[in-house]
Amino acid sequence: VCLILEPKTAILLRQLKAAGAKVGAYCGAEANDERVAEQLRAEGIPVAYNPDWTPMQAHQGALDLLDELKPNIIIDDGASFARLAAMERPELMADIIGVAEETTSGIRAFQAMQDAGKLSFPVIAVNDSMLKTGFDNAHGTGETCV
Repeated sequence: VCLILEPKTAILLRQLKAAGAKVGAYCGAEANDERVAEQLRAEGIPVAYNPDWTPMQAHQGALDLLDELKPNIIIDDGASFARLAAMERPELMADIIGVAEETTSGIRAFQAMQDAGKLSFPVIAVNDSMLKTGFDNAHGTGETCV
């Protein structure tokens, strides 16, 4: 996943791991909860996040996580993780079966990739779902990840 680290993200990752998925999280330097990152790491879930990283270090952290996980499914926020994989780890694209995108800006980025003939995986536009508009936007509870 490439989501803000907060308790609901930790619960999602724990549930996916309990169901047998190999999971990890990449997070930019935005409003992340360092306690969540530490707890996930303590539970053996790789987290590519450090509030002190430079942009170049964050970029390398994301690439390192992609190399470690070799993901099949990406839950993305802003199309950053999946686009990075497509641009800098093209060898991983054959195994990507889909992406769930959380934001309108991310959907626009994926639409541009599709228009250019460079989108090799399906994308679920989570932001367009009834669950998002009818519940998450009203209550801010994060069910859109599901």
